[in-house]
Amino acid sequence: MDKKIWQNDISRRKFLGISAGVVSSFMFSNIFKPTHVGAAAGEDYKRIVVLTDVHVPSSKDKLKIAALQDINSWNDVDHVVVTGDLCHEVGDEKELKAAVELMSHCKKKRYVLTGNHDYLYSDGTNEGGKYQAGPKERAFKLERFRRYFNMNALYFSKDVGDYHLVYLSPDSLDTIHLTEMSVEQLAWLSADLEMNRDKPTIIFFHGSLEGTWDNNGRNWPKNPKFMAQPIDDVRDILKANPQVMIWVSGHLHLGVYNQSSCNEKIYTYDVNKVQNMHNPALLGTGYQRSDSDDGGAYPALWTRSLYLYSDRVEFRTYDHTNQKFLTDLDRAIKVTRR
Repeated sequence: MDKKIWQNDISRRKFLGISAGVVSSFMFSNIFKPTHVGAAAGEDYKRIVVLTDVHVPSSKDKLKIAALQDINSWNDVDHVVVTGDLCHEVGDEKELKAAVELMSHCKKKRYVLTGNHDYLYSDGTNEGGKYQAGPKERAFKLERFRRYFNMNALYFSKDVGDYHLVYLSPDSLDTIHLTEMSVEQLAWLSADLEMNRDKPTIIFFHGSLEGTWDNNGRNWPKNPKFMAQPIDDVRDILKANPQVMIWVSGHLHLGVYNQSSCNEKIYTYDVNKVQNMHNPALLGTGYQRSDSDDGGAYPALWTRSLYLYSDRVEFRTYDHTNQKFLTDLDRAIKVTRR
């Protein structure tokens, strides 16, 4: 059952008042390209398919549905997680209903998290286009999103096999940043991780960790609006919880061959070597290279999957347009108990 611990009126000092210098009961290898992937005879695993930045409605909705049908045909999927931006622009009711209808084509168990386009902007528009909503409208939109997607909560955790999985959503009611967690959610996250220090942990969130993507040719990677926020609190929580091994995100629309998606020197966070797994937008548009300002259409629709084994996590990328795995992008992390 999804665990949700609401904690109100908790100060930053209190929710970060956890023991420092904790030593994990696990050791994680650097990420590497395996010589082979897949399960040995009789070996058990859990597969999680990651979707992000679906952006409904758009001209590529039929292609997105075809990708969902591919996923439906995979008989080894434990669940699908969508790390935000299901709605295309402002997340009004029309967009939300279209997103729910499109996601109804996914027949696998699925968890849906928010992104900035799902709640941050006002349902109305002005001459300059979308603008940020006030606290009351944001709260209303978050609850509407949760209700329409039939989610018990927008942040929660669960154990899958030997792993602890944490699902987070941007939910700040007063931030100017695009992917920020509320004080209440940070308090919950800190408490949840503290209670699960004996399990290798993977976190899913719309925004990426500070410093885990390249800034060549672009200024927005240096803009704090695009980072998982609050930066300092996220850093402190991860520093205190070395069992966190992977941070799974979207938001940036990075293509699978973008340097920030391929180069571990770029996507490795500078705290505890957490690996930030960037995921391509199911919208099918974004940045194929970190030194490019193209922002154009991808040559294909891609999704990534995590395969959770007792001694490793494998990452694989599927090309839905050409119906094949991109084996040159296979990666893995070994997990060893101390």
